[in-house]
Amino acid sequence: VIYPIQFSDKKREIYIDGEVFIDVSNDKNRPFIVKTSDMDIQVLGTKFNIMAYESDQNKQVVLTRGSVKILKDKKSEGIILKPSEMYENNNGYERIAKVDVSYYTSWIDGMYIFESQKLGHVALRLSRYYGIDITCSKEAENLKCSGKMDLKENIEEILKGLTFSFPIKIENNDNKYIITKTE
Repeated sequence: VIYPIQFSDKKREIYIDGEVFIDVSNDKNRPFIVKTSDMDIQVLGTKFNIMAYESDQNKQVVLTRGSVKILKDKKSEGIILKPSEMYENNNGYERIAKVDVSYYTSWIDGMYIFESQKLGHVALRLSRYYGIDITCSKEAENLKCSGKMDLKENIEEILKGLTFSFPIKIENNDNKYIITKTE
């Protein structure tokens, strides 16, 4: 997150590369704008989660409360989200869907809840949360999983728990974890 030391009198603006949960009060005299590499989100007094890593093709905005307007370019009228809606842009393909926001915001409370996710995606989320390198082999990355993880646990315990649910093994080489499928 990049933000000024003090917001201007006319607008409040931040830039993100990553994932952040934001709770913003409405101020008609100073709109709050979240900028990413692909879009601007005009906040209209709300709570929402943004996942917009510059390195990812998939960008998401999930609205918990209030409303936001997503602006793709200066000419666009924007897309207004309602609570429990997700805007997703995956490599240019856009969609809006009704979602269970807890799947997208549980990390704030130290939990990671997921349903029918590929193990490669789960590993990427854990890697980003803990700030460590976790990769999956091609054979392991497509294993589907559902569950709940307590992110207050250390990463060793979380990864060990995965080995009870899947035919996988996990190697730790200089703090780089590699998940491979076993036969």
